[in-house]
Amino acid sequence: MSVGALSAKICELSRSSDRTCCYVHFLEGCLYCRVYDPPRPYESERNRFIAKHPLSETEQEWIGWYRRRLYEARLG
Repeated sequence: MSVGALSAKICELSRSSDRTCCYVHFLEGCLYCRVYDPPRPYESERNRFIAKHPLSETEQEWIGWYRRRLYEARLG
């Protein structure tokens, strides 16, 4: 699955959990979250947000796949 497709799925999961933006948006900006124009938080804000709104096991799994695919894409 492509980085873009994984990003879209993570964003979809976040939206269904009533989050204002997704984990990808926190990391590097998400094309799908930009439609709603949420500010991109600093790392400390991201950590506080995740502490208050823990990620589900499903989200963690998809984020793991996303990070792995992103790493592979950057290696070329």
